[in-house]
Order: sequence, then C-alpha cells, then structure tokens
Amino acid sequence: MSVITCKGLRKTYKAEGNSNCFSLAVDELGIEENKIYILLGPNGSGKTTLIKLIMGLLTPDSGNIQILGIDNQRPDSREKVGYLPENFSFPDNYKFIDAAYYFGLMKNISSKEVKDNIIKLAKALDLTQLFNKKISELSKGMQQSLALLHALLGENELLILDEPFNGLDPAQKNKAIEYLNGIKIKNNVTILITTHILGDIEKIGDQIIIIKQGKLQDSSSKEIIMSKFGSVENYYFSFFDKVQSEKEAL
Repeated sequence: MSVITCKGLRKTYKAEGNSNCFSLAVDELGIEENKIYILLGPNGSGKTTLIKLIMGLLTPDSGNIQILGIDNQRPDSREKVGYLPENFSFPDNYKFIDAAYYFGLMKNISSKEVKDNIIKLAKALDLTQLFNKKISELSKGMQQSLALLHALLGENELLILDEPFNGLDPAQKNKAIEYLNGIKIKNNVTILITTHILGDIEKIGDQIIIIKQGKLQDSSSKEIIMSKFGSVENYYFSFFDKVQSEKEAL
C-alpha cells in the first residue's frame, strides 16, 4: 500500500527581481508502508519544498498528492501524520515540559494521552532531565529533541521528518535513530526523513531517494545500494560532485 503518492508534481519559485528560478518536478513518487525512506540531496536540491508540498504547506502549480489514500488538500489526510519541519520555534519563556504539553494538545489527542506520551518519549530519548529548563536555556540540539518529541506524539501511521538530526550530539542522535527504527517494526510506522548528511543514514533507512536540482534521480533499497556500490557514500557521489558536496557540508 502506498502511504504517499505524488503524480505530475510541479512547483516553480521565481525570486523577485531575479531572472533565476527553482523548479521542482516529480513525475511519480510512491512511499510504501512500513519502511523508512531517506530523501537525500545537497542543500537547495528541493527536499524541503517537496516535503512542504506533501504536507499542504505549499500549493503545487500542477499535479496531485495523496496521503494515506486521501487528497492532501483535505485536513483529515494529516490526522495520522507526525511532522517535524526544518525550521521551528517555541516561546522562550516556556519550560521544556510545558512546550511539549501545550503544543502536544494541538495534535487532537486527549490531555492524558499527551502527558503519557511525553513521559514515554522523554524516557526513550533520554530527555527527562530537560523538563524544567526554559527554552531560552536549551541548546540547539536540545530544542531539536523537543521538536522531534512533539512530532512523535500520538498514534501516527506516518512520520515526515525534515532534517531531524540537525544539531543533535552523537548520543542524542543514536537514541533518536534507535527509537525510529523500533517504532517502524513495533508500530508499523512509515517514516520519510530528509537529510544532506551522509553520516545520518549509516544506521537508518530501508530505501534511499536521490533528489538533485528539483528532480528525483533514483530510488533504491539500501541492500541493493550496498551490493552495487559498497557504500551509501559511493552511491551518493555517483550523482554529485564530491568536492562541492564536502563544501556544502561544512
């Protein structure tokens, strides 16, 4: 079953006062259930644009998108979706636990479920020690962990996580990866992750989708990639210039 389908998708940005534009063109994309997909490409390749189109935050120039078999323009298409945007913010004067709770209530689940979920997720991600810290006291990685916790709240069938490991230290990242791998198996959750960092996908991902200059280049299982290229890095650099990619990662 396809959890996400995109067909004939087109979106063009034209910068004001600039003749240059960015165009995203996805003829067809299918995200199948109970897998972890990695949308991989350098900065500016169209990863976040595609995610925003899927989530209904941008309107395509043409084409259609379905989430869980429902047109993505309908709000109920996102009822079972946990979403982590690339950019987010919480009020500086909130404590970690308050931000998790009050923003969690927006997910249309009961107060008790929100509280229970927060405790469970905080233990799994090793975040309980942050509960009483104010947002203004949190590092970038700690705030990223809070945003990830928020995305994971509820009984999601689909998770869409835009650069979820940004700013996380190695221990935080390992906890997050371990949890995501676990819920895919235990809860049959489908996960779509975007990243431009090759190291992020060493321990996670079943299928890798390459996006370059707004167009999908390839979609292959990690098993096939390893047998054919020997490493994800070799696979990635068969599409991109190594020197330029290393500069973007700095």
